[in-house]
Amino acid sequence: MGILGSRIMSAREAKDWTQGQLAAYAHVNRSYLSLIERGLRTNVGSDHLTKIAHALKTTIDYLVGLTDDPRPLPIAQSSPIPPDVAEVAYRIQHLSHPVREKLLESFASLLDTCDIVEKEMRKDKRTVTEMRTGDR
Repeated sequence: MGILGSRIMSAREAKDWTQGQLAAYAHVNRSYLSLIERGLRTNVGSDHLTKIAHALKTTIDYLVGLTDDPRPLPIAQSSPIPPDVAEVAYRIQHLSHPVREKLLESFASLLDTCDIVEKEMRKDKRTVTEMRTGDR
């Protein structure tokens, strides 16, 4: 077994997951994952590595042996995107195209609703402030 297979297996077992669970979380075929773990499949595409690393909350660099640190890289402190938003964007990016499109359509509609609610709240706040000023 090569370093890739042993690291995937170790990370999976550390989470107490079966191959089937990791395959489901990473959206890869279980038998393909088994081949990788046993070292029988060494030419693994970056798309599969990305999905597996993401599911295991680690990096491709760790899985292929470029680093011994399994922790994912933190998002830069100076990033204008908050980490929770970046995580959601990352997860959306890895959805199938039809699911991603439907989700983004729904999300856009939700944001439009939020904009309306915010405008109403600002309007109500002004009304309350005007009422308080008038009472004095």
